[in-house]
Amino acid sequence: MPIDWDAIADLWMPVFKAALENPQKICALRDFHIGEWTIDALEMWMKFRDGEFELKTSLSPVRKYEDDRAVLLQQIVKRDPKMIEITNQYKIRVRTDGGERIQNDLVSITPFTLTLIPKE
Repeated sequence: MPIDWDAIADLWMPVFKAALENPQKICALRDFHIGEWTIDALEMWMKFRDGEFELKTSLSPVRKYEDDRAVLLQQIVKRDPKMIEITNQYKIRVRTDGGERIQNDLVSITPFTLTLIPKE
């Protein structure tokens, strides 16, 4: 079954918007209505989790990316071109927050947080 990037981007857009509005803020998965999240959208938290994600080149609107994190950011920027600031100025850090697991009808997941880190 192909990944529904439109649905994933719709769910992730509020996370990235909140992070970009205040880059010092830690955005927690538990702050967003997890009941609406699909398995694919939740799995993106785990894909971002390993270290800090940074695009080494400018995000292209037409390039086919192998990395799902880049594909997600490409979809986010297609919806709101101002979101390119995330890829140009920041690295994305996702970590577990050590709290109780979060559950919806589909899954029980470790709680994650997302922070934007300024590129050097």
